[in-house]
Amino acid sequence: MGAAPNWQKTQYSNLIRYVPSGMYFARLRVRGKLIRQSLKTDQVSVAKLRLADLERTERQSAEDDDQVRSGKLDFAGAAEILRGRVRGDARLKPRTKNYYEECLIGLFKSWPELKAMDLRRITRASCLAWAAQFSAKFSPSLFNHTISAKPMQ
Repeated sequence: MGAAPNWQKTQYSNLIRYVPSGMYFARLRVRGKLIRQSLKTDQVSVAKLRLADLERTERQSAEDDDQVRSGKLDFAGAAEILRGRVRGDARLKPRTKNYYEECLIGLFKSWPELKAMDLRRITRASCLAWAAQFSAKFSPSLFNHTISAKPMQ
């Protein structure tokens, strides 16, 4: 009488299959939050690989969020989180990843005490003072790329 179940369990943990389309999905719990996300494949071998990548990314992201929420994060820690996100972003070409790293190195060379600073202690005035010095010495595009370190998801 009832309709056939749409979700099918697999022999692999955290991996389920949506029967109507045949696509595989990740279904995992990270820090109490249930995540169900398409792995965009109907091949189990590809789904297992993508599942491992997704689990690693989600768990690392949750760990990073805990550091930020605790309020005990210095700029070096925040830069390391950014580095991890850049390295893990498959959409970026290797040279782009290297360029972001070069921008971070330049930032730390131009403002050596920044690494050890608590994020909550960085003021607008100190950022503007650094920006005035940095922009006077380097090209506008390098300056823009250095300050555009955005959180990637």
